[in-house]
Amino acid sequence: MTEKLRKSIGIGLAGTFLAILSGCGEKEEPLTITVMTEQFPVYAPGNGEAWLDAIEQETGVNLQITMTPTLEYAATVESAIRGSKLPMVFTANESILSKESFFAYLNAGGFWELEEYLDDYPNLKEFAGEEIWANSEIQGHIYGIPRLRIRPRYAAYYRKDWAEALGIAPPQNLEELYDMLKAFTLEDPDGNGVNDTVGLVNSWQSHGARQWNGVQMLTTVLGGPDSWRYETTEGKMVPDFSTDSYLEMLRWFRTLYQEGILDHSFAFLTSVQRQELFIQGYAGMIFSVIDDGPELEAQMRQMNPQAEIAVLPLLEGPDGEYRLNGNAGYNGLIVFNRLGEGAVRDEEQLREILDFYNTMCGEQGQEILNSEKEEGNSYVQFMPMPAYVRREDDSELQSTVYDCVEEREQYVVTDDSTGLYSETYVRLRNVLNEKIQKASIRFIMGEIQEKDYWEEYRMWYESGGKNVIEEYTKAYEQKLRSTHLE
Repeated sequence: MTEKLRKSIGIGLAGTFLAILSGCGEKEEPLTITVMTEQFPVYAPGNGEAWLDAIEQETGVNLQITMTPTLEYAATVESAIRGSKLPMVFTANESILSKESFFAYLNAGGFWELEEYLDDYPNLKEFAGEEIWANSEIQGHIYGIPRLRIRPRYAAYYRKDWAEALGIAPPQNLEELYDMLKAFTLEDPDGNGVNDTVGLVNSWQSHGARQWNGVQMLTTVLGGPDSWRYETTEGKMVPDFSTDSYLEMLRWFRTLYQEGILDHSFAFLTSVQRQELFIQGYAGMIFSVIDDGPELEAQMRQMNPQAEIAVLPLLEGPDGEYRLNGNAGYNGLIVFNRLGEGAVRDEEQLREILDFYNTMCGEQGQEILNSEKEEGNSYVQFMPMPAYVRREDDSELQSTVYDCVEEREQYVVTDDSTGLYSETYVRLRNVLNEKIQKASIRFIMGEIQEKDYWEEYRMWYESGGKNVIEEYTKAYEQKLRSTHLE
């Protein structure tokens, strides 16, 4: 933590602790919970008002919500942290959870630790489940309610109608996938007599995109870690990009790039642009998240009613087994602030708020959350929502997606860095990530060779990567001892 950051956080602490100690007056009726969450640009700000009214009527709680556009949200939260002006409750997405300011505030006692309270709120505890609660721990403590997400979320979609027109069966391994994508590029799959299609359109504008752009998926298929793995034989944490499996994945993409099967704009396209190119019928496949499929197909059919897409089957690895990259089962946390004028003032008030969330995790609460939910409702970000809900009017593809989710749960590979803390990585994350991303892209594009890639990895290692490995290793081994895992 920098000295400047220490001072900025320390400014509000004296008044904060006085507020906590003096919070023994009569509680307000009804309970008012102040909340800050992000507003997504595709969602209208007014959506969800009826939904909120139903929640307040059921619980007797008054919700005061501040919405901030998602592109400004992380900066807004950082500003509130530095000024000790957070509300009672706020949503911490993955970006915020990686910020130095978040960890500085946490280490200054800024968030309520929840683990000792959960047994008193059985609906809430059961809603997330023991595994997800454990995954959401930070430095050995639970600091927020995990926002549930499909674990085997990363997938790929391809043009089923194109494959059937060319007599191609669903691919079962990387070799068959290559053959299909090559045919999509060269064999006029849309039948218009023009050479105007490409096998794969992709996007890699940020290091984090590798979760869903096929990089982590194929590395995992080939036997590599899902981001990080603790190697017992070496007694240390190992990043995926230091393995032969990762380089083999890069070679696969490099072949596609060299043969024109991978669109050459992959390093510059945004995620939205890649989707548009797929929807418009230019590309035969995209890597994506599994819950995007039905909307992609619906938009595609507005242009071509005969278009049909399918989920890429699980691919067999070199050993004939299935392996799938996933996530920790949650997407950020609903966090309870402990410092500043807007904080949860004491344990009594914390318990009242936890009781609210316990109610919303119960049968009646979940019925309201799911039956009253409106399309385009950003308010769901601070509510305990299930990862997905099957509905009677689900399309055939939507039902298939949920079938795939349930089938793939057993094949998800765990990222062993989940919940671990590395001071070096928090401080140097962007610099270190950019080194690996650029080296990977340059290798795919043929600008560097294998020896050059490993030289770039050596530079990553010497620029702070060595410390990240050591800190993750220490944190992982401490976690093993504390949970008695083998």
